[in-house]
Amino acid sequence: MIRVLRIQSLAVVEELELELAPGLNVITGETGAGKSMLVKSLELLRGARGAPHLLRTGAERAVVEALVEEGDATRVVRRVVSRAGRSRAYLDGEMCTVQALQEHARGWLDISSQHEHHTLTDPASHLAWLDRFAGHEDLLARLATAVESAREASRTLATFRSTLAERLEKADLFRFQLAEIDRVAPKPGELDAVLEELDVLTHAEALQAATISAATAIHEGDRSAVSMLARATTALQQACT
Repeated sequence: MIRVLRIQSLAVVEELELELAPGLNVITGETGAGKSMLVKSLELLRGARGAPHLLRTGAERAVVEALVEEGDATRVVRRVVSRAGRSRAYLDGEMCTVQALQEHARGWLDISSQHEHHTLTDPASHLAWLDRFAGHEDLLARLATAVESAREASRTLATFRSTLAERLEKADLFRFQLAEIDRVAPKPGELDAVLEELDVLTHAEALQAATISAATAIHEGDRSAVSMLARATTALQQACT
């Protein structure tokens, strides 16, 4: 049941905090006194659409909040509607979806009027009413525990299956790598030779460039080694004649 209802900046209501007594509460007043705003605030807590036209003139947001007793538990339900049209819902201080608020309100709020639906006609509530009438609270608690255990076991099984799939994939990779190693059939000390050859091949381009430069210096141009040697030979021959 609702113990406290607080409304802020909703239509004609600037600030209101209403403490409700156990049992029947009757609220009366003249037309325009704001009775319909109490119903509208309850509709917002039940998940109705929040719109900017509901806000009090000059207010940037409207807030509706209720303190609700559910058995031994006490819950705080809150709805905020902004001037920009954004609407937010909160349950025990935590932001939630409007759908979650609607589901939660099924157990403690029913608005009965000529234009509203009753939860008794909602098929989604029939099973809960039947269990409550039959006194199945303990059975439902055990069922909830069993369902949660089953879900936990299902999550654990899914984790095991995922881990097994990863290990099988790694095993396939290891078998492939082992087959490749067996196909190559490496010999003792071969790795050092391969690394040395790899180093040589890595520097092959630099070695090739150096060789070309050396060959150019020896054979090409007027000042090449071959040209200079030919000139020296000619000079010596002339000196000997």
